[in-house]
Amino acid sequence: MKRTVVIIIICAFILFSSVLAALCTGIYRIDSAVGASRELRDVYMYFAGMIRSCEDPSSVRTASVGGEIPALVFRTGSDDNVSETWYFTYDGQLQKIRTDEGAAVSPEEGTGIMELQNCDFTFITNDLLEISFETQNGQSASVNICLTGREGAE
Repeated sequence: MKRTVVIIIICAFILFSSVLAALCTGIYRIDSAVGASRELRDVYMYFAGMIRSCEDPSSVRTASVGGEIPALVFRTGSDDNVSETWYFTYDGQLQKIRTDEGAAVSPEEGTGIMELQNCDFTFITNDLLEISFETQNGQSASVNICLTGREGAE
């Protein structure tokens, strides 16, 4: 009798452990999916916040670092003291460089902001910016952000 009870307890423990392991695997998959979508949201929110805080939407332009790496450039300051802030991806990171207007930009000098595999910036219309990006885990997305008041920019 004792032997039967021990066998039943062991079988119940194995069954319970198997069910628990299966449930935890499902939770991990859900958590991974939420984390991946969080990365996409974080990239969008970062760029949307920068553009919303921009005082002069006509000062936003696209460019390239070294003729190869797509960049988004914000021009700030007065006519006497103009600076540019460049955003681009390099070495698996979204990078930021602040320079004087017209100064050469080298990707190695950037400051890492967040992990991001690549990013591309395109003005679909004069005031509609498309940002396409890929996260480190391979998820891709494109977002469009309207720059109200950018009518006169090139």
